[in-house]
Amino acid sequence: MKLSSQSSIFSVALSISMASAGVAIASEKTACSEASGVIAVVVERMPDFQASGIKPRMAVTRIGGAAGVALAYAEDDDWSDAETAPLVALRDTREPNENGQTISKEEAPGVIYGHAEELVEELRRKCPNVEIADLTSVAPGG
Repeated sequence: MKLSSQSSIFSVALSISMASAGVAIASEKTACSEASGVIAVVVERMPDFQASGIKPRMAVTRIGGAAGVALAYAEDDDWSDAETAPLVALRDTREPNENGQTISKEEAPGVIYGHAEELVEELRRKCPNVEIADLTSVAPGG
């Protein structure tokens, strides 16, 4: 009986400790760091549009997914609609337009790059201390 109660106490202590660690890890992520991470994903995935054998749709999906996560953080941090506009645009790039058509492989790099440039400008204004990947290194046609 005594072993069982000690085991229960240990389990509760372990659970509290793990929950505290999770809170600490979660609190390190911010809208600024997540939005900066979107730029890193754009830099990483932009070459996929020129590579043979790689489906650009996956690059658009990964960029959009990262933007969606960053958008959630930004909304939690009360960013304005204007501040979140580049994240919304990047998230929605993979969605069909009003005519039901999705972005073409040829259009995707320019559209994504343009939205990413807007996000970089917003990050420089709103998050001056966050590190931002060099977007110019993957400029379309550059």
